[in-house]
Amino acid sequence: MKKLVVFILICFVLTGCQTKEENDLRNKFAVTVYPTRIITEDGKKNILYSVSVDNESEEAFKNFYGTIVLNEELDQYIATGVVPLPFTKINLVGKSDPASEERSGIGVELNFQQILSDEQFMKEAEIDYTDILELGQDFILWLRWDGGEVKFDLTSAIIDESAD
Repeated sequence: MKKLVVFILICFVLTGCQTKEENDLRNKFAVTVYPTRIITEDGKKNILYSVSVDNESEEAFKNFYGTIVLNEELDQYIATGVVPLPFTKINLVGKSDPASEERSGIGVELNFQQILSDEQFMKEAEIDYTDILELGQDFILWLRWDGGEVKFDLTSAIIDESAD
C-alpha cells in the first residue's frame, strides 16, 4: 500500500512539474484568438480560424511554426476531413530585437481555412450543418520550434457569414 501511495505522489509531483514548465512556455507567447468565421468562397462554404501569436519574451525561437488542429468530431463536416497542416516556419526573434532577417519577426498571424462538406453529403451522412457552430468552437494550437513545443487549447465563437 505504501508503494502505491509513493507512486501516486511521484506521479503527481512529476505532472505538476510538467504543468509548471508548460505554463512557463505558454507565458512566453501572447495568443489572440479571433472569431471563427464561416464564409462563402467560390460558391463553397469554408470555415476560417484566425489566431495571432506574439513573442512576449526576449528569447528567440528558431524555425518557429504553428499548427491548428480541429476537433475530430468535425471530420465529416470538413470536405477533406480533419487534417492538421503546419504553417510555414519563421524565426521568431525576442520582443526587443529588430526583425533583421527575411522570414523573421516577433509575431505571426495564422489563418487556417477549410472547405466544408457540401449540403448533399451532410444530408446523406445525416449530420446537421448547424452542429458546426458548436463542434467547431474548440481547437488546439501547437507552437513548435527547434528544441521545444507548447500546446494551447483554444475556444472561439463562430460567426456564420455564409449567404444562402
